[in-house]
Amino acid sequence: MPECRIYNAQGTEIAAFNTSDFGAIITIGRSSKCSVSLRNVADTSVSRHHLDIERQAFKWTVTNKSRYGMYKDGVKMATADLTDGSVFRFTRLFLCVGPTAKPSSYDLTWDAQTENGQNRAVLWPGLNTVGASNDNYVTVRTMDVSRIHAYINVLQNRVTFQNINPDNPSYINGEEIGNEPVTIKPDDVIVMAETPVKLVHGIRFSSHASIASSKAAANRKNPGSSKGMYYLMLGLCVTFIAILSVMAYILAKVIL
Repeated sequence: MPECRIYNAQGTEIAAFNTSDFGAIITIGRSSKCSVSLRNVADTSVSRHHLDIERQAFKWTVTNKSRYGMYKDGVKMATADLTDGSVFRFTRLFLCVGPTAKPSSYDLTWDAQTENGQNRAVLWPGLNTVGASNDNYVTVRTMDVSRIHAYINVLQNRVTFQNINPDNPSYINGEEIGNEPVTIKPDDVIVMAETPVKLVHGIRFSSHASIASSKAAANRKNPGSSKGMYYLMLGLCVTFIAILSVMAYILAKVIL
């Protein structure tokens, strides 16, 4: 029964839920009708119904239901198994599975003016694609950065940078690098084409928002509500039986 969290691109936790709170299918999207509704925390890049999490025999799977897609380790996919430690990107949000799946301790920052107005993004454990396209884990949308410009791989305390487009070079501490991964650290000066970026230690926040909207989740958080309904129904049944007994007694007296 995977524990899941949803983060934005700046590493802020915006939702948390457990699959045990739901039935066999969990819907995620902007619609208020979704099991996990992101209506108040996501922009229109998230579809009204974006993802399905479904229990199948002894495993859980996640399936993309949106034209915007879903990515894992930089690869677009239609469906995948939910395994501990997995991170799935859907538009500007990230679905993390299990207690070990969370933002890394690093961010990427830049001072260049970008079209989306952002100048900071979290890096995730494993492979991060970086470039001008909105399909990247980190979008640095400037005129000179390639659509997919580089891979940044975070393996615990080791971070590597790999230039992807040989026609659009990158530089580490003033030296042009080839297409092989190069280890980087927070003090290094990194330039993608003509856009400087910086590896920094991130600061993480949590909204502590559990926005699951299913009745099961609501009852789990407030078990008194289900118990109260049970006792109310029981009281009504007892009252109804008592009324029937009185009416039967009165009818028997009249007949006799």
